Amino acid sequence: DNLDYTNAYLTEQDFLKNGQLNWQELYQKNADNGNSLYYLYEDRVDDRQLSISSVLAKHIGSNLNLHMGISFKNLTSSNYGNMLDLLGGNGFVDLDQYAQGDARQNDLNNPNRLIDVGNKFQYNYTINASVPSAFAQLQFSKNKLDYFAALNFKSTNYQRNGLFKNGTYQNNSFGESEKQSFADVSLKGGFTYKITGRHLVNINAAYISNAPTIRTAFSNSRVNNNITPNLTSEKVSTGDVNYIFRGPKIQARATAFYTNFTDAIETSFFFAEGLLGDQADFVNEIITGVSKKNIGAELSFEYQVVPSVKLIAVGSFGQFTYNNNPQLYLQSESFIDENSDFGTAYLKDYRVSGTPQEAYSLGFEYRDPNYWWFQLNGNLLRNNYVDISPLLRTDNFYTDADGVPFLDDETGVEVTQNQVDGLLKQEKFEDAFLLNAVGGKSWKINQYYAGFFIGINNVLSEVFKTGGFEQSRNANYPELKQDKELEKPIFGPKYWYGNKASYYLNFYVRF
Repeated sequence: DNLDYTNAYLTEQDFLKNGQLNWQELYQKNADNGNSLYYLYEDRVDDRQLSISSVLAKHIGSNLNLHMGISFKNLTSSNYGNMLDLLGGNGFVDLDQYAQGDARQNDLNNPNRLIDVGNKFQYNYTINASVPSAFAQLQFSKNKLDYFAALNFKSTNYQRNGLFKNGTYQNNSFGESEKQSFADVSLKGGFTYKITGRHLVNINAAYISNAPTIRTAFSNSRVNNNITPNLTSEKVSTGDVNYIFRGPKIQARATAFYTNFTDAIETSFFFAEGLLGDQADFVNEIITGVSKKNIGAELSFEYQVVPSVKLIAVGSFGQFTYNNNPQLYLQSESFIDENSDFGTAYLKDYRVSGTPQEAYSLGFEYRDPNYWWFQLNGNLLRNNYVDISPLLRTDNFYTDADGVPFLDDETGVEVTQNQVDGLLKQEKFEDAFLLNAVGGKSWKINQYYAGFFIGINNVLSEVFKTGGFEQSRNANYPELKQDKELEKPIFGPKYWYGNKASYYLNFYVRF
């Protein structure tokens, strides 16, 4: 109420014009307070890893080779906050400033501990992991046919040991967690059939089982021993078919591929408002049973026009989508046990972010007999999407705490599916065209070789989005709608941008 837009604008302009920290004021506040209000620290990870492996290679006849191997890896990972600088203060009391009562204590075994430079604070735990594995692979080669088949077995074991007794999770943070173990078997195989010396067909297929990572196995390892719900290994089924042509002037390859991911787990941390109506909390989001599908085709083509000139064309067309509606959980001090289950996240058919799903490139290469060369490439990147917020695609988004849909502030009636879909439409980034150039020259000086090459990326200095994600701060329909109606949304998507024109120059001498 009674929002002060004038001073908000003036503060923004002051920050844009003079955005540096006022170090003198910061140090003075710490000195006046005694204990530090501001400090510099690092999230530290100290890993010790032991790896042992042995491989056997054996010829079985003239055309068959066998490779076998065993390995063992052991990891002890120490994770803690490390105080680097008190910035003029006398110390820092190791308390969570956003909690109350005993929950404020980062370590109930040492309450109200005064931290000095070099002390561990906030959180302190170790992860012990061991991974024994074994594999075997057969390779067969004849004039017309090459093939391979491989089998891999891996056992993965994790255990957390909490060294601090966190005040929020008093009964589930100090000491050893339940040990987590996963047994994974993976298979792969493929063959190449040589129709002639110029025409080849290659087919590959694999089934891969991967244990969850340490990050996904423990839902919030910094402060508790909680295990991610429905924890299981991720399965990947993949295959590709290739046609290869090798001519004296033309080299070409056509590929069709399919990959299906199932039982994946995704985790993230953020502050959200509008949970179960009007609750707000810093939460750990866990999505289990995620399925994704990648399908597409690729084509590459090289044409040697004359010995010094080559033309290159490459294209990739794909569709990378979520393939199911997984389960979503939120965990925090407030959301525990059955309250943490936020039900289904409706992700099916949304596009997976992180890469353009179409890419095309045309290139021209010239190599002079006098040992100088240059190459020019034009690249078109299309169908790149923002990473969606799963929380916004649960029933929490459009229903109030009583389970009844929100009323639209304009119509006064319950929000419709069309209104929800319109507000949650996935953003598609604009196409990006990038022109890259590279060239160089080399010389032979007696028995030495010297040369240089120079490259220019994004010659046209195009500004383009390479990725981004929707924020989950406004977790329900009324709050997100209100934010999107602002000229400058407060919690709009976050973006990453590619560089404008960049240059590099490399000199070398070979002896």
